[in-house]
This record gives sequence, structure tokens and C-alpha cells, in this order.
Amino acid sequence: AIDYDPPAYAQGRLTSVDRISSSSSVEAVFDTAFPMPSSEEAVFSRAGGAKVALWSAATRTMLRSPEGAVNAWFAGSTPLGQNGTRWRIEIGGHLDAIMQASPPQVGDLITVAPSRGPHALELDQCGMVTLRAFHIYGGTCMGIVEHPGRGANKYEQLRIGRRDGTSHLLSVTADGFH
Repeated sequence: AIDYDPPAYAQGRLTSVDRISSSSSVEAVFDTAFPMPSSEEAVFSRAGGAKVALWSAATRTMLRSPEGAVNAWFAGSTPLGQNGTRWRIEIGGHLDAIMQASPPQVGDLITVAPSRGPHALELDQCGMVTLRAFHIYGGTCMGIVEHPGRGANKYEQLRIGRRDGTSHLLSVTADGFH
């Protein structure tokens, strides 16, 4: 199994959504078991970009438009307060689609995840590889990426998803399989 510890993204709880319409920003307290949403954190300094997702606290599902997932981009962050866990997050991209579908509320959850980086598992010029009973609970970017190869790879009992019993909202930060 692959399971990054600490996870490769920031995760927190919204404390203010008052400025979301006027300045496309929210305030949140972030969990110290995760990196903070700062360009000074290694996971973000190497990423070249990050996505912001807002989540229902009640269902732990992503708030999104009826048409599907929405890419809302991380446009910056400002630390608030003294202990380093409170941040203002500026959001770019398709925030209007989220607002129309299910406006976030105080108490909802937020993730800030790198949009680029190494993948959890890469098969480069491979063929006839079999992965059996293999799990990816936490990684960076895409779960499994196959580069040009001979093909005929098999994936049996593959699971890419959150580890049961954790508070993690993401397993990988982009496509599960590419």
C-alpha cells in the first residue's frame, strides 16, 4: 500500500465565508497533521500550482456544480493569528459554479492540494505488470500513471481511496488512473 504520512495536502475547517462573494476568499483553521497551505511548505513550493476544494462537513463530499467537479485554483494564502493554523485562502477559477450549486457554510471543510508533482505510482515503459490487492490511500498528484510501454498490464483488487477510519478527505490530489 502507498499512504503518505503526513498527507501531501492541507486540510481544514471553514471559519468564515463572509468574503467569498466579494473577494473570493475564505478563512479556515487547518489541521496540524497536514501541511499548512503556504508556499513555504515543501509540498507546495515544488508544485507549481494547487487546487482548492470545499467539502460538506455533514457528508464529507465535495461541494460542486451539478455538471461535475470544479477546478478552483489556489491563488494565495495569508496567515492569521499567532499559532500558524488560521489562514485566509484566496481562490481563483470556477468559484461561481460552486457558489451556485452549494454555497459553503462555516464549519464546512477545505482542502488545498498540489496540482502537479510526482505520481503515487508510475509504470514507465512497462508491459505485462500485475498489481494484485494493491491500495493507494495517500499520495501526490495522480494515483497510477502508465507511460508508453508494451501494455497488457493488469490491476486486480486495486483500491484508490481514503483509508477507512481516518479524517482524510483525499487519497490522491488528481486523477486516480491516467
